[in-house]
Amino acid sequence: MGLDIGPKAVELFKQTILKSKTILWNGPMGVFEMSNFQNGTKQIALTVAEVTSLDAYTLVGGGDSVAAVNKFQLANKVSYVSTGGGAMLEYFEGKILPGVAAIQNWLEQMIWIKKPFDQRAFLLMENQVNKILQMFDL
Repeated sequence: MGLDIGPKAVELFKQTILKSKTILWNGPMGVFEMSNFQNGTKQIALTVAEVTSLDAYTLVGGGDSVAAVNKFQLANKVSYVSTGGGAMLEYFEGKILPGVAAIQNWLEQMIWIKKPFDQRAFLLMENQVNKILQMFDL
């Protein structure tokens, strides 16, 4: 049973991380909650924090990864921490997230409410809709 990565794997990960300008970390390297098996996760967390200080963009996502950077007091040393690991990965895969789809559907319905005598209100609403769509890059 593998409970942590070994020293060779730590070094390979560290070398790759230190050469990178963008890091997306989702998932710890082992059972970091137990002190005997936290070394791999801790070393990777420290390296991610280090590369952040060298102007790389680092995104830590997912509950366990967030728990790890919090445990090692490194959450404020990475660029962004997201508790939505699975949703974050789906977003990067290009999938439309259910919450975004609901907003999108609502906005599309609002556009069809347009009434001829209320042109000014419609234009204002359309402007707001476009701002929201741009926010989500839709």
